[in-house]
Amino acid sequence: MTRDDPTPPSERYWDKWHISKDEYDQYIEAKKIRDKSVPKVGSIAPDFNLEKLNEKGQRTGVMFQLSSTRGKPVAIVFGSFTWTPFRNQAGRLNDIYDRYKNNLHFVSVYIREAHPNDSIGGYRSDYNVDVGIEFNQPKTERERAAVAQQCVSRLKIRMPMLLDDMNNQAEEKYIAWPDRLFVLDAVGLITYHSALGPEGFNVDEWELAIKAVFAHDQNR
Repeated sequence: MTRDDPTPPSERYWDKWHISKDEYDQYIEAKKIRDKSVPKVGSIAPDFNLEKLNEKGQRTGVMFQLSSTRGKPVAIVFGSFTWTPFRNQAGRLNDIYDRYKNNLHFVSVYIREAHPNDSIGGYRSDYNVDVGIEFNQPKTERERAAVAQQCVSRLKIRMPMLLDDMNNQAEEKYIAWPDRLFVLDAVGLITYHSALGPEGFNVDEWELAIKAVFAHDQNR
């Protein structure tokens, strides 16, 4: 902390990400602009068709189309292994999945890295280096799938995972980088979306939205 900049060291993300304060401010402004384009509550959820990974995080070659889930509510998580808020909530996400998996479809969509070591499409994180999570931004689906497999294995994720393609199909439709949470009702309408992380990745709020859509579905 300095006289010119009263920001506590723990909140000086530009230092942790190896960028300038101006670059960080530009990132925050760009995030606010992107957040305005997120699909609105009450609108039909954009469709996507992505490859499923198995319970070990391995590729299956089997495609999953979101619109095929109509008739049952859906809870969606977007994130990546290099994004700390996603990692920190892995246990809680597993608990919620186990509690409601018989009543809703759950999918976790693996998107581009938030903090790749090469700072391509994101920013390198000192914390990730300290804890041994060092991956460059994948350039192919095979490379992205390899990191996703590490994510599933090391975090013991039980929720079904999908692999976003290298056109970032789902991420761009849902304005989901670096993370985002959604809930859809049984006819495909969005009933909830979180703000972008890190502050927006509110898993408790997401669970309340899951409870609400399940109760509504039961009373139809």
